Amino acid sequence: MSLEFKPQKRIFEFFEHDFDNIILTTFKFDSGFIEDMLLPVLTGKKAVKDINDRLEVEDALQDKRISIITSQNIQEKRTLLGYDLIPYNGVQHSKIAVLARKNLVRIIVGSINLTENAFYKNLEAFCLLDFKENSELPNSLALDILNYLINISGNHSKIIEQIDEIKNWINSIKLNSNWKRGETTIKFLTYPSPTNSLIVEQLFNEIDKEKIQKLKILTPFFEQSNSSFFEYFIEKSSQRELQNISIYFPSTSEAFGDKTLWNIQADETMLKQAKKYQNLIHFYPISTADATSNRNLHAKLIFINSNKANYLFIGSSNFTKKGLGFKGVLPNAETNLLFRTPNPNERKLRDFLPSNIQEQEIEFLKPIPPEVDDEDITDDLLFPQITTFKRFNYWSNLINKFS
Repeated sequence: MSLEFKPQKRIFEFFEHDFDNIILTTFKFDSGFIEDMLLPVLTGKKAVKDINDRLEVEDALQDKRISIITSQNIQEKRTLLGYDLIPYNGVQHSKIAVLARKNLVRIIVGSINLTENAFYKNLEAFCLLDFKENSELPNSLALDILNYLINISGNHSKIIEQIDEIKNWINSIKLNSNWKRGETTIKFLTYPSPTNSLIVEQLFNEIDKEKIQKLKILTPFFEQSNSSFFEYFIEKSSQRELQNISIYFPSTSEAFGDKTLWNIQADETMLKQAKKYQNLIHFYPISTADATSNRNLHAKLIFINSNKANYLFIGSSNFTKKGLGFKGVLPNAETNLLFRTPNPNERKLRDFLPSNIQEQEIEFLKPIPPEVDDEDITDDLLFPQITTFKRFNYWSNLINKFS
């Protein structure tokens, strides 16, 4: 099992051609990428360039069982036969890949859509789970993920048939029903959930009554309007004696008179709320211009350091009300894994952050929601950030392995 940042083509290496039973979920449905690039990999054929390539892939698909669950309007989008498209009645934002054959069930949970940008350009974070002999992963985790797929498919008969076969393979593998490795535990936090509770509620319930000392939030998106979720999350955390919040986000810098502005895709109310907690919150912009080699940050991570343990929350949920859940809002379908390691000194937590970090002063953050133009920016909308920030020079491919 590993957790990884993958900003290049190597994501494909996990989608081998010898898997027989495949279920994928995606928010964005890109038929060109799926049919011309991904399905050829899954069938052991070359990328589709002409009609002959397409016919070869279509023939090879007859030996596979492939389903894709997505929320977008998928009518008339599929041009290649041999795989099933299943719509979710709502916003399907989870990103799961189940790649199964007898003796190996591979499950990938993270931020990766089935798009060319995700596989080639973005900075993505995901967890690779290989359920196989002696892997010692919990069979309960695999079953939770498979049952979730049945749920969001609307009990689709094709998905049920596929998952029945995968469950038989899981049951034939020697796994641990009550898994702990090095005292690390893992939970599957989702919406919709069996208890119908929001993901943010599940997260705080898992932490129970522990005191939260530090929060590290890595997110590509904030609310574009009405940032009440941001205040709710910070307030709920601060009630547990929170000492420090570090927020990492994609940004570019620009000159504004004698000031340097760092753009933040959020509305001004979020920054006003952040000002309320400015003794706690520190923003760390990740430069999309050069520090990440023009790649888009799409990873979603939350690190929590409590008085008893460290937690890593990784998956599809953005730091927004629809991603994590909020009162009066219909959440997206989302999937995340929560790792708990009882290591209060934060050493393992830091292992997940990129290395080779330089420091550079940050002066001001500028909110840039769609409705605010540059000429509308005044000093009143600039949020002063007095601390320094850590700028990422590069992202390591392999972040950490639990062993």
